[in-house]
Amino acid sequence: MLVRLEGDLRLMYRQHKDDMRGATSRYQEAAARCTVLSARCARQQEALADMREWQDECERLHALMQSNSEMIADAAAGAQRP
Repeated sequence: MLVRLEGDLRLMYRQHKDDMRGATSRYQEAAARCTVLSARCARQQEALADMREWQDECERLHALMQSNSEMIADAAAGAQRP
């Protein structure tokens, strides 16, 4: 009976060890994926920041062009008056 218990304990130990090895491997793979996703996220955040900066600049340029257009229209209207 004692020999059988020892055998069962060895089997359980090996199974537990294999389970732990598998869990460790899955954890390491998940951690690696997280690292890759984190790097992608950082690049996307940088791209979004660049896009926002570009959009702000476009809005400033649009406002400047609008202002210039109005000034030219006013000047043209003033030049047409006698």
